[in-house]
Amino acid sequence: MTQTHVTGAHQITVTTDLNLEDIDSLDDADMLFLPGGQPGTDHLMANKRVHDLLMKAYYAQKYIGAICAAPTVLDFLGITEGKKLTCYPTYRDFIKKGTVVDADTVVDGKLITGRGVGVALEFGLEIVKVLKGEDTRQSLFEAMVMK
Repeated sequence: MTQTHVTGAHQITVTTDLNLEDIDSLDDADMLFLPGGQPGTDHLMANKRVHDLLMKAYYAQKYIGAICAAPTVLDFLGITEGKKLTCYPTYRDFIKKGTVVDADTVVDGKLITGRGVGVALEFGLEIVKVLKGEDTRQSLFEAMVMK
């Protein structure tokens, strides 16, 4: 396993602990998540390995999350077909298969989407609720002193 350092558009460097090519199975995964933003979403859209893993997760009925511009990748792959979702407002017109609703976060079956970075905490808490339950979500909500 090789660690990779990735620096994003806002000059924040993240160190991976697992590379895409090292993933053989999604058996241990509860969810796949796509971060939004640009040019990151364009890179996700162009990456066949990302597409393959998303389709594996979709057919295995794993949760799939995406925020900001990233839901466009899911729409491109058909994962949003017949689903309600949200995305960054300027990407609404790129969604062709799903139905964009005016909400900060949307859960439709195994699909969880968020509008953008401004709702990241709310979106994260929704993911916690789905994966770990309302009690855990509420505990985190209170610990973060959210209103």
